[in-house]
Amino acid sequence: MPDQLLVVQPMVFSLAVFLAAGAIKKYKTIEQVLAVKPPSDGRQWVLDWEDEVLDWPVYPEVSADGAVWEKIQTASSFNSQLAGVSDRAGLGERVQVHSGRREALLKATGQLLPYVRETG
Repeated sequence: MPDQLLVVQPMVFSLAVFLAAGAIKKYKTIEQVLAVKPPSDGRQWVLDWEDEVLDWPVYPEVSADGAVWEKIQTASSFNSQLAGVSDRAGLGERVQVHSGRREALLKATGQLLPYVRETG
């Protein structure tokens, strides 16, 4: 979705997690990733993983002390953290896990899909 701001791109959160973990070969900063020109044929661009992270969970348990790479973050833990971030940001409604996926579907299709129900 090239017309969207970078901050609302669905992969930005994951990219931040992967960069913080040093999980991507050749790229250690967001500046390095953003400097790469996409393939001219419009196909996907594959980032290779560092060998030492292949057995780590994609989303580790996270606390104020940092990531615990030996543990997988549970959905309930992530939801609690997302609720806390929403509250601290002063949002009237909490951001929910499905919010980003729903927004991406709306932008991609330009409409509500039959199985997606508008709420609120």
